[in-house]
Amino acid sequence: MKKLFCLMAIFCVVATTVFSSVTAMSTSSFDIEDLHDDGSITISTDIPDVIIEQHTNEKAGKVKLVGKDWNRFNVSVGQIDGHVSIQVELKEEQQSNQTKQIYAELHIVLPENFQQSSLFVHTYAGDCKIASNIACSELVVSTYSGTIETFKIDVTEHVALTTYSGSITGRALSARTITLSTASGTIKFNRLDVGRDGIFEA
Repeated sequence: MKKLFCLMAIFCVVATTVFSSVTAMSTSSFDIEDLHDDGSITISTDIPDVIIEQHTNEKAGKVKLVGKDWNRFNVSVGQIDGHVSIQVELKEEQQSNQTKQIYAELHIVLPENFQQSSLFVHTYAGDCKIASNIACSELVVSTYSGTIETFKIDVTEHVALTTYSGSITGRALSARTITLSTASGTIKFNRLDVGRDGIFEA
């Protein structure tokens, strides 16, 4: 129960504070501009799944909301001092509909020079899938009822993957500190590496 309250508190804080200076977007796709080498990308969604990839030939990151119901969501983007925030939430007039029947995915393509940057993903009902190898400084992913699936992740500092009722699976995860947490799901990785002096918590 404590983990449930913690996840809900994290989601509420991100939704109400991180996105205080944002611009509503009228299109479903846009480039990530003005991201500093040591900047961060913070993503918050209510229903849509989040799909993340990193391409070696991608100079600027890209964001695209896809799926049959993409236009039922508001997309807000903030870019301040080299840090980027993205929020996707169901439009107020759509909130009375059956949310299980509404489908959309938020696709994120990280730039190739993201190794010193940080990625924070918070989703309430959606899954988070990291569909390619990624390298960054810090990675934090939390979801309440979704699952977390990763490919090969190479992080220089800290990784935290947290879900309340979903599972956490992946191929390889390397970081100085690794925290994996689920209340009722399973955790399965082919390889975990924190080095000789690293810290692992599960």
